[in-house]
Amino acid sequence: MKRALFIITGLLFVFNGNSKDRAMFIYGELGGGYGNFSTFKAAINGIYNNDYCFGIAYYGQSRRADNIPADFNPGLDYLIVQRPQQTLNTINITAGKVILTQYKMIRYLLKGGISIGYCKTPANYTESSNGYLLSSNYDVTYDSKMAVGLVLNPTVEFPFCPGFGLNLGLTCNLNTSQSYFGAEAGLIFGKTRNRSRHPIHKN
Repeated sequence: MKRALFIITGLLFVFNGNSKDRAMFIYGELGGGYGNFSTFKAAINGIYNNDYCFGIAYYGQSRRADNIPADFNPGLDYLIVQRPQQTLNTINITAGKVILTQYKMIRYLLKGGISIGYCKTPANYTESSNGYLLSSNYDVTYDSKMAVGLVLNPTVEFPFCPGFGLNLGLTCNLNTSQSYFGAEAGLIFGKTRNRSRHPIHKN
């Protein structure tokens, strides 16, 4: 997470440069969500001419595996992460349309694109010979499969000021391994909007 934040902050500094209004501005996003997986999200987003949006996002997702043996004892092996997890890690590249409202602190982003990553699932459980006073009573091996698909991510953003805001959205990722759908919320930061008069106001 620290590495993602460092990369996003550096890119924001390089692209935005100064506080002058521009046709295109870039901002970061950190957030999470919940659906059929629990989700962490880190993204770099951009808006061009207040008409078009684009972004690249990392999604780290996990959930409790559904094939755990009934007599599974986690021991200390799963002290932090409870039980074996199925994980889905993807990079999503999206683009779409910005819809402004009469309020400069509210805008809608209708975006979709492609997703690529991998899904890791517990495959085999074998009884452990180490006992399970401290360790799990099962050794677990995992299968990893590539996940390629399409993603939809409609979002409403609240850029309360030119450097900070919040967002709410829905995500649907239909891929070749394990599809995901859920709701998400996040913090947006960087240059979240221009400082000049709201573009929807003509006069």
